[in-house]
Amino acid sequence: MAENDIISKMKPENAAVFKELQAEVEESLKNEEDRRSYKWFEDASSINFWDYRNKNYSIITWFEINEDNTKWELLAEKLGLGYQEIQHCHKFHRGCPTREVFSRLEDKEESKDLSLKNVLEILEELGHHDILRVVPWQEGIEKFRNDCSNSTDVHKKVSKLVQVKHKYDPASFTLSVHQRPEILVGASNEGVIDQGCISTNVSHASPQPALSVLQSSPPIPQLTPSIPQSTPSVLDARVLMVFAQDARAEALKVADQLRNPQLPRGKIGVLLLSEPAGPVARQLRIDPCNSIHKWFKQVDFVVPVLSPQFLRQIQNRDWDSNCVDERRYNRFIYRLTLDHYVHKGSRNYKCRPLCPAEYFSEVMQSELVKGFGLLQVVWNCSSENKIEDFAKVIISELKCRGR
Repeated sequence: MAENDIISKMKPENAAVFKELQAEVEESLKNEEDRRSYKWFEDASSINFWDYRNKNYSIITWFEINEDNTKWELLAEKLGLGYQEIQHCHKFHRGCPTREVFSRLEDKEESKDLSLKNVLEILEELGHHDILRVVPWQEGIEKFRNDCSNSTDVHKKVSKLVQVKHKYDPASFTLSVHQRPEILVGASNEGVIDQGCISTNVSHASPQPALSVLQSSPPIPQLTPSIPQSTPSVLDARVLMVFAQDARAEALKVADQLRNPQLPRGKIGVLLLSEPAGPVARQLRIDPCNSIHKWFKQVDFVVPVLSPQFLRQIQNRDWDSNCVDERRYNRFIYRLTLDHYVHKGSRNYKCRPLCPAEYFSEVMQSELVKGFGLLQVVWNCSSENKIEDFAKVIISELKCRGR
């Protein structure tokens, strides 16, 4: 039956709604078709993938975490790895198979000239459109070009000054190059810490949702303007707490106690990612990669609440369909923390793990905890006195660092 015949048999009001919905579907399909044309791939044609990765390490880490949950073996094959090499990645990926793929590729002479465009085109060919959508590739391209342009400009200025100085005074010279501070995140949410995103004190007289994003007094339900850099912080420490669902109740109690000290010991702001509404949730919906990376850079410590499910998540072994985003976020924060640990020469300046008493024995028997310095020093978070001691220790540590 022709579509017009169907519409003609409808009531006028139903026909109007049908046509409106039909127009919305057609518009949506057109927008999706335009989006998948990927005309911006051409901007990546002259960019070496390895150089891009060095300039945008957090973006590539976010890509790897998302790609791990696809048929990453097909990507490895398209990129030139053989059967034995892919089997090696299966065996030794340590929860990050896509990273292992690129580690193997980096050692191959024929992959030295791999372009970013090649990688993007392979992802399109494999139908990994979600990966192309959720990873901020274009922003990374823009940042890469700006960084290269700035480096070229500085090199030209240095060369020019050296030439002028040699012409008139060959003895010595002093060069002072003033550049704008590097932008850690090139997204709309970049900037200093937003006090509206890190909760401090929460009144016991009027309990709030444990994951709400609140200002200490008065509460501010929306994002507040960025605080000028000259404004002194009211917080003695800022932490990003991450956890899995099996330790949720315990983690929320700890967050509440850290924000509301029983004794005078300083204020601690706690950032949680799991609130379904509020500024944190909005930023995660808009740009999870850059938002999490920004918060990671801004907090003093990452506080993972270790539990069996959390350990499975960071090793990409948890397949609970109700925790897809939680797993992605926890894995991303763990990878950022691990990379920070390695970058600092295996000195742990960032990670301060906690563990509920009910899981303590099981967690401490985990090979990931026993054999890895990043997670070995664990505080029991089921005791209020222990949490107070933990809070005093991290505040004291920051004072010793001269924060």
